[in-house]
Amino acid sequence: MALKLTRSIPGKVFILGEYAVLWDAPAVVATVGPRFQVAASGNGEWGTTFHPESPAGLLAASFIHQGRELPALRWIDPHQAVGGLGGSTAQFALLFAEVFSRSKGQVSSVEVRRQYREILKQSSAGEPLPSGVDLVAQWEGGVVYFDPASEQVLSIWDNWDWSNLLIFSAAHQAGRKVLTHDHLAGLGALVATKARPQWVDALALELSRWLQGEQSRGLAMQNSAEILASQNLELRAAYEDRIALSKLAGVTGVKGSGALLADTVLVELNADRADRAEIIARASERGLRLIADGISYEEGIQ
Repeated sequence: MALKLTRSIPGKVFILGEYAVLWDAPAVVATVGPRFQVAASGNGEWGTTFHPESPAGLLAASFIHQGRELPALRWIDPHQAVGGLGGSTAQFALLFAEVFSRSKGQVSSVEVRRQYREILKQSSAGEPLPSGVDLVAQWEGGVVYFDPASEQVLSIWDNWDWSNLLIFSAAHQAGRKVLTHDHLAGLGALVATKARPQWVDALALELSRWLQGEQSRGLAMQNSAEILASQNLELRAAYEDRIALSKLAGVTGVKGSGALLADTVLVELNADRADRAEIIARASERGLRLIADGISYEEGIQ
């Protein structure tokens, strides 16, 4: 008997602002397909599918403690658990939506983020919490600007042309995936000071200058990657991809995304000068998998 799909949610990539959000600076996150899904199951698989220490596992335990009945649903990951495209936050969002039987129109993305961070805070042992900005974007869909300090959410999909931004997955490569939880724990002492480092202000400025039309998105991406590299926040493999792809004709900016910029690689093109097929082929030779040849609009949680 075929599975009956019940809900779905897109994946995500940070365009600009990762790491800066740990100090409540803004970020821009794009949502991408293919979508994560859940389907009706007669096997009660929520309890066995999710790791008990994952956000969804912690949420499930919280619901059980409250006496709520968990739905019997099967998790469907189109990326086959390679990571880096928002699977963890997708699990949390889909379970949250199923238990409350509500859509994004009835629960705001900001409220879901608050619940996400509250659940994680209970088991964080004082470690920095994930920003939850990616969860906001996945709940909303499209391309989202989010300011953690004010909790302002803005859709900026209509403001820009996204057709010349290529996204490649890299997390499947051996030794490439950086576990976010462990990485955040290593940043604990720095984040705990609460004083915003100058390089975080520099990242925020790059984002602001792009949004204000003072510089191109490609340049903002390239500059942001270099700022993070200067703080040892770019994996060597991500750095090598960035340098190699930046040299190709028609490429105006390259930046990794995710912890140590290692999960995905974003490549901005000058449409008049770029040979898309050639650039995609060169990226493929480096072991990168094309996720999006230009970003298409993705609805939020459904």
